[in-house]
Amino acid sequence: FGDGPLRSDLTHLAEELGIFHQVHFEGMRTRKEIAEAYRRSQAFCLLSRSETFGLAYIEALAAGLPVLASDCGGP
Repeated sequence: FGDGPLRSDLTHLAEELGIFHQVHFEGMRTRKEIAEAYRRSQAFCLLSRSETFGLAYIEALAAGLPVLASDCGGP
């Protein structure tokens, strides 16, 4: 979820790796839409080079999802 300047690069990378149809780039969504997506998910992954405290991790944990994070500070 979300958007940013690297979205196009990441989309192209997913195509090059042959995983484009397995990766979902959802863009900006409402909190309600994100909560519904958590309910349909099996895990939550947020990889970052630097993260002080990720609220998204807490939201995913509250939804009962296992969380995958990079070793980048806060998480």
